[in-house]
Amino acid sequence: MDLGAPAAPSAPAAPGPGTVGVLQVRRIGPASAGKVALLLAVCGWIASLVAGFVLWQLAAVAGILDNSQSFWAEATGQESVSWNGLQFLLMGIIGGGLLVLVVTGLAVLTAVLFNVLAEFTGGLRIETRVPQRRRRR
Repeated sequence: MDLGAPAAPSAPAAPGPGTVGVLQVRRIGPASAGKVALLLAVCGWIASLVAGFVLWQLAAVAGILDNSQSFWAEATGQESVSWNGLQFLLMGIIGGGLLVLVVTGLAVLTAVLFNVLAEFTGGLRIETRVPQRRRRR
């Protein structure tokens, strides 16, 4: 038996109740943040366009558009008002596309800003705790 030999490394213990795990985020890749933000923004844009189209069609079928147009004509003193759904859809496409670009740019800028600040602060420390199980009686 050799007492001078280093001990064999043991396998890490499985996290038990009350164990604390620590995750430290020190850098966020700006390209990665941009990709994720772009995908999320495009999904939100498409969902908004579909929801807007469906709501427009439901409002047209229910007669809400006609009531709204006549109310708007009376409120503004015009003889009649006619809203073109295709123009609203086009504005949604253009405006949503611009918002996708702005959100993606802000995500990349935020990642760069986080990286600069993490150099000074050491990053973001996230602690997790495995909840303790209650004993059954």
